[in-house]
Amino acid sequence: MKCINCAYYRQHPIYDFIGYCEKKGSVVFPEESCKDAISIVKEETEKLFENYGWAYCIECGSVLFDRNELDKHISLGHSLTQKFLEDEVAIYESPGGD
Repeated sequence: MKCINCAYYRQHPIYDFIGYCEKKGSVVFPEESCKDAISIVKEETEKLFENYGWAYCIECGSVLFDRNELDKHISLGHSLTQKFLEDEVAIYESPGGD
C-alpha cells in the first residue's frame, strides 16, 4: 500500500510531494510503499466529517464541505483526512501582504 492511502500519513499543507508518517516518525513521499501501512477506515472518515463538518481529499487537493461530495470521493477510492503535518516555519516562506 502507498503512503498516501495510509491512516498514518499526514499531508504537508504546502508541499504536496511530501508528508509525514506518524508510525515511522519521519518524512515520507506519498507514492512510497510501506509494509506497516494500514487502510483509512471509511467509517472513521465519515465520523470525523460529521464532527468537524469538512474533509480534505489528498488526491484532488480539495476541501469537501458537502456530504454528497464526501460520498463521491469515497466511492472513487480517494484518501480523505482532517489531519495535516504541522509546519512551524511555513509562515516564514509566505510573502508579505503589505
